[in-house]
Amino acid sequence: MNPNVDRNNTVVRDDSSGTWGTMVVVLVVVFALLLIGYFAWYRPSQSVTPQNTTINNVNPSTPGTPGATGAPGATGATGAPNMPGPAGAPGAPGATGATGATGEPGSPGRNGGSGADATPK
Repeated sequence: MNPNVDRNNTVVRDDSSGTWGTMVVVLVVVFALLLIGYFAWYRPSQSVTPQNTTINNVNPSTPGTPGATGAPGATGATGAPNMPGPAGAPGAPGATGATGATGEPGSPGRNGGSGADATPK
């Protein structure tokens, strides 16, 4: 073997260049910015179409006739046995009663002064 190698006709490729990685990162960033711009400013799902809304307030003339009377409701539950109910409202005062009979006359009183002078000395 010949230790002297002729390298004049050899093509050397350097595949470890950082250019491709930089280009991929730049393209991904540009794509992300385009997506953000599309959804932030254009907003395809938020398209607004002009609408003319008309509200008609119609007041009813007169109410209709009432329907037939319904069936009466069920009877309420009865209270517990031997339990008094709540007190009712007080009634109106009654009429004045008749005058009673005159009583027996009392015993006669002592003669003399009245008040402190009536005591014996």
